[in-house]
Amino acid sequence: MKGRVLNIKKTTILRSSFIFNMLLVLAFATLSFVFKGANDDYFFIFLTLLGLHLIIKSALFALDSTCYFGNTLFFIGSFYFYCQFVGLMRYYIAFVLLAFTTASFVTHCFFDRPFHFSLAISLFFVTIFTFMFMIKLISLDFFLAIIGVVVLLLVIRFFTMK
Repeated sequence: MKGRVLNIKKTTILRSSFIFNMLLVLAFATLSFVFKGANDDYFFIFLTLLGLHLIIKSALFALDSTCYFGNTLFFIGSFYFYCQFVGLMRYYIAFVLLAFTTASFVTHCFFDRPFHFSLAISLFFVTIFTFMFMIKLISLDFFLAIIGVVVLLLVIRFFTMK
């Protein structure tokens, strides 16, 4: 049957995923408050686990928009903990852009959407030049010019797609 995975209904799997992820959010948020005090970790825990739930939903029902949104949320939350662990919070903005890049590339890989590939390449270059600007390798004028060219090329690519 198309509505079942391993003889279990897809909606049952999705409901179980939701319940499991919400229990994990509550558990990790409680642990975060107890051991670290009141900080913003609970929000990023929520983003990571909500993204994981949406990725599961995307895999079950073959939804490309859910895949993109779920991967974006998952990687934003994951990169927050990575930056916090390694001590790179100063460059977190570049990692947020990298989350969108990765989400676009994953969506292209699983659903064969050519625009997402073009978006991933564009966002990759934006991420690189944002990081270079943040470590002061390039000036603001050069950074804005490069971003303008990348956006212009993406718009041209969008209107020339079939």
